[in-house]
Amino acid sequence: IASIVLVCSAAYLIWYFTDLNNQNKKLEFIQSIYDTNRNDYTYNQDGQFSKFDELKRQNSDIRGWLSIDNTELDNPVYQTIDNDFYITHDMNKEKNSYGALFLDFRCDVNPLTISQNQIIYGHNMRYGAMFGTLREYRNLNFYKSHPVINFDSLYETRKYKIVAIMVCDSGVDQAFGYDFTPYTPDFATQEEFLLWIERCRVRSLINTNVDVNAQDEVI
Repeated sequence: IASIVLVCSAAYLIWYFTDLNNQNKKLEFIQSIYDTNRNDYTYNQDGQFSKFDELKRQNSDIRGWLSIDNTELDNPVYQTIDNDFYITHDMNKEKNSYGALFLDFRCDVNPLTISQNQIIYGHNMRYGAMFGTLREYRNLNFYKSHPVINFDSLYETRKYKIVAIMVCDSGVDQAFGYDFTPYTPDFATQEEFLLWIERCRVRSLINTNVDVNAQDEVI
């Protein structure tokens, strides 16, 4: 039995680190393409940033680029017709346990119809890969050193001040006696949005004191 367990464990580790190595190589290649024009904010004939043109040829599902300065989080963001595909597929649409960062299929980044809450998913990986960096926000000093998230969509470049740091269930949270979910892309009224923000603040591990207006957009 011990031998079987050892073999299975070794096979898992080989598979895990093979996926990790493949993912790192692909990400480095994509980053090298993006870095060439990262600060180019000219538009193409479709009204989108020209710096994404080559990345769109690589994968037309790309919707933007997410980063936090001086961290390992520096990744493309994709979107498809569901919230399942990029859990198990990488930026080249190939099977990989690391997946890729992806935007909720209900969200829209077009400035004319933009969702008020841009929901981005990603695996909480070891070594700080992908969203593994976000674990560090449990530490107040890390938050103070990294209070801003950068998200360049195909259309706009934006910097987001962090309002709340929550550990959320994947379903509906009823811990405070009412239904709450962070996975709401749009709100029926301004009052509904501000109530949702207040409920995020209540759950926050850190009091950020960042002001939010009813017209603001969040990630």
